[in-house]
Amino acid sequence: MICASSHTILLAVQRNKHKLKIFHSKFSIHIVMAPRVFLALVALIGIMWYLSWYKRATPKKRNQSLLSILLYGLGAALLLLVITGKIHFIFAILSALVPWINRALAARMIWRQFKGFHANAGTSSGSAHNQTGGNPGSMTEEEAFEILGLEPGANKEEIIEAHKKLMQKIHPDKGGSSFLASQINQAKDTLIKS
Repeated sequence: MICASSHTILLAVQRNKHKLKIFHSKFSIHIVMAPRVFLALVALIGIMWYLSWYKRATPKKRNQSLLSILLYGLGAALLLLVITGKIHFIFAILSALVPWINRALAARMIWRQFKGFHANAGTSSGSAHNQTGGNPGSMTEEEAFEILGLEPGANKEEIIEAHKKLMQKIHPDKGGSSFLASQINQAKDTLIKS
């Protein structure tokens, strides 16, 4: 009789262990899934915010944001793959170069604008001096808008924003040209005074 009751107790303990293992595995699944669910919610909120901003943004800002998302998204995806060991470390170096490539493209765009500015200044220098009183250091509003990459009629906030973005990219403290920085400052001053 002792053997029968001990056998019954052993069976009961084994059944309870099995139930405990099932509970433990379900509980650990919830713990593992919680951060993923949280990250998915954060991503969803971020996407919704971006789409609401995208509807209000100008076409130029839309294109800039899409390019930034593409470049930084590609860099983040490569970095994640390197961290998880799915891609060789060389791609980590490539992903680290993405922001520098973005800066190089911006500097190239600015260089083209200034190159065009100097080409236009050489052909229309007489008319520019007549419009501004003949001061060799002065700048016309047309030239100022071209330097800042703005359309004529831009408001003060747009002028300040364009000036700020250009100065962040080519400031002399960041290895940029002091001549270009002075031209950008002069363009801003010309447009704000008028």
